[in-house]
Amino acid sequence: MIEELSIQCISRFEDFVSLEKDWNRLLDSNEIDSVFLSHGWFKCFWDAWGNGKKLRILVARKGNRLVGLAPLMLYSGRHLGLPAKIFSFIENDECPHCGFVVPKKAVCDVIPAFFDYIYAHQKAWDILVLRKMPVGISQIDYIKTHCHQNKNKWLDKPSLSSPFLRTESDWESFYSGKSQRFKKRIRYMQNKISKLGEIIISESHVPAEVKELMEQIYAVGARSWKARVGKAIGSSVQNRRFFSQLPGALAPEGKVYIWLLRLNNQLIAFEYHVRQSNVVYALRSSFDEAYRPWGPGSVLDFEVVRSLFKSKVNHYDMCGGPYAHKLRWTSEIKVHVDIMVFNRRLYARLLYFLENCIKPLLKRILKSPNHEAFVK
Repeated sequence: MIEELSIQCISRFEDFVSLEKDWNRLLDSNEIDSVFLSHGWFKCFWDAWGNGKKLRILVARKGNRLVGLAPLMLYSGRHLGLPAKIFSFIENDECPHCGFVVPKKAVCDVIPAFFDYIYAHQKAWDILVLRKMPVGISQIDYIKTHCHQNKNKWLDKPSLSSPFLRTESDWESFYSGKSQRFKKRIRYMQNKISKLGEIIISESHVPAEVKELMEQIYAVGARSWKARVGKAIGSSVQNRRFFSQLPGALAPEGKVYIWLLRLNNQLIAFEYHVRQSNVVYALRSSFDEAYRPWGPGSVLDFEVVRSLFKSKVNHYDMCGGPYAHKLRWTSEIKVHVDIMVFNRRLYARLLYFLENCIKPLLKRILKSPNHEAFVK
């Protein structure tokens, strides 16, 4: 007997909470093995940033068996300056990547079923925004295939390009292969900052200890350049709630590791990592702007990388974009893609036209050496 695939939409937080065991059990066989798709991650996210948004988690079952989850939310936003009802993954810029929770063997059935359900309720949304999906996963192929077959309007765009470092080899072999210029710069910064006083670098990953350290970490963030642009780790109440609760929320699927650099017993730099098995993700880092000339961020980063080579870690995901300080360590990049799907209603078709036709045209005009003539 063939079990029929059914889709249920969960919109109440308490119903989402009750899924915890089944959610994480399914995650063990997911195509994307990631702590950032765990129940604890989404629960912590929703507690911090869920205000003003609506849960719309899709649950796929065959009989009584859970076979797929779509961690989605619905909110009113703007697209190209126009109001839009946006359906999206439960994510924001703090999330390194996202996707559906579906075992690879079930993707061919579950992804089309999710999209059939979403389109059956298209009055509720204008655009489905699926950001930061890792390139190469089969979920993307089935999304595109479904859209083609059903003549749905959709676009895909390059998203995050995150540097990553393989740390399986021994440290000495890796470091000896770095350029003399790179190593000279590290030694210079180490010697320069050591002249200011006693340098102590430490690490903590016990949730209770991490929680006690968070106020000090927020204080360093407030003294960093990121605070001036509102991007410090503690710049908002929501950020503070999220990063303070995350160590307890992730256990046991992942652990938060805090790296600290103290000068004369004063904390002046930190790195906030999440470790899942033998993979480490660098979520946040900052240093006290007053000490920029002495390079505390670079000194701490060196010690962190060296430590990862000496531990049972084989992959260091630096997250975020391909910034210069990351590319000094590696040239390897993990590529992600954003997928935008538009419903079949007239207003959404207008948004698609603006996104697909008008926006690229304006970009070409602005990049043109003769764009001033267009303006005049």
